[in-house]
Amino acid sequence: KKKKGGPPKPTSPPAAATAVTPEFLLANVPSDGASDPCTLKACMASVLFSISLSNGGACADELPFVRGPALLYGPPAGDSSGGGSGPVLAFGGNGILKALALLAERARCNDHGNVESAPVMSAAMDDWLEFERCRLRPAVAAASSGDSKALESALKVVE
Repeated sequence: KKKKGGPPKPTSPPAAATAVTPEFLLANVPSDGASDPCTLKACMASVLFSISLSNGGACADELPFVRGPALLYGPPAGDSSGGGSGPVLAFGGNGILKALALLAERARCNDHGNVESAPVMSAAMDDWLEFERCRLRPAVAAASSGDSKALESALKVVE
């Protein structure tokens, strides 16, 4: 037997979704933020990927173990509902840089459909960030204390 009618027909088209502009907050900026490498990375990534960062204050309650900057997802721009900051997305210079790169990649894909150019966040970028954090940064710190061998060794990897 055949059923009569078929699937129900919509009575009206769905309401159009309104675009929400998220606000990203940079929290836990140290007092020496202008010279803090993690804060500088976050700020440079913000400029590079055209993602605005607002002051997020401190987020010690959300992440008590984080001592440096953290990227928070805040209320939409112009939202006056208050309620404090949103969830923590990333922390540390490299983590924030990666998060902003992925947000830029998503925005680029949403704006242009399938993008054929190289992705903003690549495996090579991730490798360089890890090299900087694990090899280069400690070598520079050792060199500033008078031990230049570690820096020479790290830079030979780049050659």
